[in-house]
Amino acid sequence: MNAWYGLILWGEAAGDPALRNLGIYLYTTELAAIEEYWFDVGGTNFPPEYPASAVTMVWGGKGANGTWFSAKPVMVHGINWLPITPGSLYLGRYPRYVKKNYDALVAETGGPRWDAWADLVWMYWALADPADALRQFEAGEKTSAPEDGNSRANIYHWIHTLGAYGGVDRTVTADCPLYAVFRQAGRRTYVAYNMGARPLAVRFSDGTQVTAPPKAFGIKRAG
Repeated sequence: MNAWYGLILWGEAAGDPALRNLGIYLYTTELAAIEEYWFDVGGTNFPPEYPASAVTMVWGGKGANGTWFSAKPVMVHGINWLPITPGSLYLGRYPRYVKKNYDALVAETGGPRWDAWADLVWMYWALADPADALRQFEAGEKTSAPEDGNSRANIYHWIHTLGAYGGVDRTVTADCPLYAVFRQAGRRTYVAYNMGARPLAVRFSDGTQVTAPPKAFGIKRAG
C-alpha cells in the first residue's frame, strides 16, 4: 500500500495522470484484498475455526497468523499496519474491526503493555479511540522509541488529527485522489490536497465542494 500510495503522489506531482491512475488502481485493488483476505472486515471469509483476528501471511492455499522474524503479538499485528502515513487512513475504514483487532492484541499480551512498536499500536488504535490512544501516547512516549520508519512528530500529528476531526468516513468519496473525510458526532470534515499551481475545486460524493489553494490543503467542516 505504501508503494502504491507513493505512485499516486509521484504521478500527481509530476502531472502524469496515467502514472497516477495506475497507482490508484493498484492501491484500491490491494485495499480490497486486504479487507477481505488479511482482515476479513465483514466476517465472511475466515473459517469458523480460525482463532485470530487477522492473517499476516497469505499463500495460494492457506493463511497464517505469524511473521518470519518474531512471535511477539504486537509484531504479528503491527506488520499489517506499518508504515503508518496519510496513505494508511484506509486502516480506519471499519472502526469496529479496528476495535476487534486491537482487543485481540490486548488479550494476547495480557493487557495494553507493548514490548515493541507501541507507536504503531497507538496510531492504529487512534482510528477507533483517539482519546485512549492519546492517553497511552502521553504516558509512554518518553520511554518508548518509535519504530524505525516512524517519528514522534508523525505519531503526535496523527493522533491529534483523529482526535480533532474524528474517524475515517468511508461513505463519502471525492473526484480527486488526495482527499480524506472524517466524521465526529455527526459532523464531517472534508480535506483535499492540491499539488497543482492553480486553485483546485474538489467535489465530494455527498455534494460538498472544497477549494484547495495551490500547494496546500483545502478543509471544510460541516454539520
